[in-house]
Amino acid sequence: MGPLAAVMLALAAGGAARASDPAHAAAPDPFTEATATLADAQSYKVRAQAALVLGRRGEARATPYLLRALDDPSAPVRAVAARALGMIGDPSARKRLEAATRDRDPFVRRSASAALAALSDRASGSPASVAAAPLARSLGAVTIQVKPMGDKTHKASVHLREHMRRFVAREVESFRGSAAHGFAIDGAIRVLDLTTKGPLVSVTCGVELILSAGSSGAIIVMSTGEATVERRVATFRSGMQTDMEQEALAHAVRGATDELRQHLAANVP
Repeated sequence: MGPLAAVMLALAAGGAARASDPAHAAAPDPFTEATATLADAQSYKVRAQAALVLGRRGEARATPYLLRALDDPSAPVRAVAARALGMIGDPSARKRLEAATRDRDPFVRRSASAALAALSDRASGSPASVAAAPLARSLGAVTIQVKPMGDKTHKASVHLREHMRRFVAREVESFRGSAAHGFAIDGAIRVLDLTTKGPLVSVTCGVELILSAGSSGAIIVMSTGEATVERRVATFRSGMQTDMEQEALAHAVRGATDELRQHLAANVP
């Protein structure tokens, strides 16, 4: 079971565990569970998933909770909260979403802009204003736009980010025939470390990917991957670091795209 699957199961199982406790006769309703998770969960992935749950429910009463999440320290949570506000379509969120278009993180800025577009579409009665439909139809080929990759570490070179984009594009080729068309993938390098311990030099690379509906921009699922490549200190040369970074990146991307593939396989007929 991948980390993302475990996160989803944890969210689903939380209420059931409390329901079996004699001190809690009834589990919290899904809305209460999601808002509490969004506010209190330690893992940013769990908080982001809770924001996504609230967006998919489409209830205006979730707006205050999602507005608070726009101040979350994690950029993915802020981004998902912005998209969720666009899915709900409450016009009272417009001012905060406009402020979020100036967020320090480019993915949050794009998410806020997409949410504002969704609010405008809803106000004008455009069909595009309808909340994103679930992944439910299967076409002959998948069309996934792989967007430029970001760097949360401020260590990655432009070339490494472009390598990540190419690695992602290569991996999603295997999605063909397994899902509906019209998706986009955003991503970023979130870990990039060079360490020396004992006789080994290690490069660790971690990535995150976010799959969204291409037309509406609604986030469907998030995934992460991390990998470490090692070389012996005795044979290590500074020029080897670039190759080690690319190797670790390729393995990390493979792990993250495997999670996306599993999600599509489980949710598409």
